[in-house]
Amino acid sequence: MIGWVFVHWCEAQFARQLTKLTLKETEFHTKRIELANRTLMSAARTLAKVKKLKLPDVLALVNVNPPTAGPA
Repeated sequence: MIGWVFVHWCEAQFARQLTKLTLKETEFHTKRIELANRTLMSAARTLAKVKKLKLPDVLALVNVNPPTAGPA
C-alpha cells in the first residue's frame, strides 16, 4: 500500500513542477518515479509468490493471549 502511495506522490511532485524544471531536475524526478515503480512491482511479485505458496495462516497457529494465572 505504501509503495503505491509513494509512486503516486512522486508522480504528483513531478507533474506539479513540470513547467519549472531544468533538465537535471527532470532526470532526477524521472529516476525517482522509475525506482519507486520498480520497488512497487517487486513487492507485488513477492506478494503473488507468497499467495501462490498457500501457506497456512501463521497467526491462527500462534496463541496471542497470555496465559491466565489460576486462583492462588
